[in-house]
Amino acid sequence: MSEIKFKVAGFTDIGLGREKNDDSFLIDNDLHLYAVADGLGGLPDGDVASQIAVRDLAGLFKANSLPGRPVDWDIIFNDINKKIFDEGKKLYPEYGIATTLTALSFRENFFSIGHAGDSGIYLFRNREIQQLTRDHTVAQEIWQSLSEEKRKYTSIPEQLYHTLTRCLGQRPSLDIDFYEHELLPGDKLLLYTDGVTKTISEHRMGMLMKAYDTPEHLLAEIKKIAYEKEAPDNLSAIALFF
Repeated sequence: MSEIKFKVAGFTDIGLGREKNDDSFLIDNDLHLYAVADGLGGLPDGDVASQIAVRDLAGLFKANSLPGRPVDWDIIFNDINKKIFDEGKKLYPEYGIATTLTALSFRENFFSIGHAGDSGIYLFRNREIQQLTRDHTVAQEIWQSLSEEKRKYTSIPEQLYHTLTRCLGQRPSLDIDFYEHELLPGDKLLLYTDGVTKTISEHRMGMLMKAYDTPEHLLAEIKKIAYEKEAPDNLSAIALFF
């Protein structure tokens, strides 16, 4: 893939169930860098945390991305984490502030991802949808610990699906997930916060990503469906079509 041709669009929306929008997103086409962040509503100033994450991402990305070498997401995320941690200690010494962060960058014929929290990324390829990220939640930890047989009979409380095991800002250092994938013509990628997945299942999202040929149309339909289901949370998404 000598010259990468793509279309991109993004949005963030307060939804119907929140008093303010704690989500933030980044589209930087010069760096081919994209990110969504969801400030934790259970802590104060989630919007501040998510804004710091996307504000500082581009500069740290440029400083830690060398031609021909993998993106050092670990350094980037930990630098952002430390800034949010320090700011949280100044604002609210007892609680701090926190956010998720999921970031993607591409060049040549591959893309890479850095990830912490329960925002995420879908890939639609060859008529199939795949979640590329793992939710850092208590529910996911429990699910992964179970055998196939036990999963059939285990019911996990709903609140554990929204209780994070990893996020930026709560500890001085952070373990993150990072991935690298081949990029193919026809790929469709969707970065999202959990306000999207609370209202649209993975199966239905796959149908939507198959049906729509432009990022703008896909995102408009995502927002429409969320509002039809009373949009209980802030929602943000970035769609990249190659």
